[in-house]
Amino acid sequence: MHFFKKTVFLTLGCCMWCLPAFCHAEQAKLDAQSQMGQGNVLRQKNSGALSNPYILLVSLAFRTPNDLGITTYQQAYDYYCQQARDAEDPNAQFAMGWLYSMGKGVDTNHDLAAFFFSLAEKHGHREAGAWLVKTAGNPALANPPACMEKPDVPVESVKEPVQPVAEVAKNEKEETHNSAPMTYPKGPIYRLVQKHAPSYDIEVDFAMAVIAVESGFNPNARSPKNAQGLMQLLPETQARFSVKDAYNPEQNIKGGLSYLRWLLAYFKGDIELVLAAYNAGENNVLKYRGIPPFPETQNYIKRISQYYKKKQHDYRHDLDTKRTVLP
Repeated sequence: MHFFKKTVFLTLGCCMWCLPAFCHAEQAKLDAQSQMGQGNVLRQKNSGALSNPYILLVSLAFRTPNDLGITTYQQAYDYYCQQARDAEDPNAQFAMGWLYSMGKGVDTNHDLAAFFFSLAEKHGHREAGAWLVKTAGNPALANPPACMEKPDVPVESVKEPVQPVAEVAKNEKEETHNSAPMTYPKGPIYRLVQKHAPSYDIEVDFAMAVIAVESGFNPNARSPKNAQGLMQLLPETQARFSVKDAYNPEQNIKGGLSYLRWLLAYFKGDIELVLAAYNAGENNVLKYRGIPPFPETQNYIKRISQYYKKKQHDYRHDLDTKRTVLP
């Protein structure tokens, strides 16, 4: 197991960090260990654990097929997160840390990288401790992503249907029969959304779904494109909706709700167009006369639709969408 993991991450490290001299020296050492029979065979920790867990990352790095049919880092992220949650597999937890550390399939988040490395170390992963030391993040500041929430949540968590039962019965034509419950901590972030969303005519579940996918409920999240905070507001969006401190949870939520309210009015409540605009900008939606052909945007819409199934959202008909900052 140790030998295989070193080989795979050495390979990834060589191609991603371009350290050829170090890689050649380490590879020679690994070859010698293999010839001496010192390479450990990767084995499963339990029936739910991954076998050959990092071959998936190697296949993505070199764009070669894999047995799971996974072709993107986002798909790998979803797969590893499920394994990290359901099987508590330290290999999957380590892989999640690596994905967050490198920004592969998800925005770079060093706090979440540290969280997953510490989790993997706790479950006995050999290299996780060394990666944890090198990671700039603080696991104590991380808010685990929504995919880590188990279905059987504790009492202190809230588990509500995406639509109230009465609405499901009323809107049978909508695709609500496939709705899965959205689970999220009933903590400070939820209470802030619950407090402010009605004032902006935004459903709490919709706002929480956006936050779950945008930042994983991490108020300190920052993307490579400099989107910041819980609702990942770009600097120009912050200026547009008068957000002074994007890392202040309440200011960020109010700014994000303002933007969602404007988009809902502009696109007449069409959830997919609203989400496409939130991710790629409304100008791209207008340019392509619909959802832009960007894999990131298309996948973003799919991820949020896993939590929020509605296709239409109520909107303010009286809003002047020619105005940038709404009252």
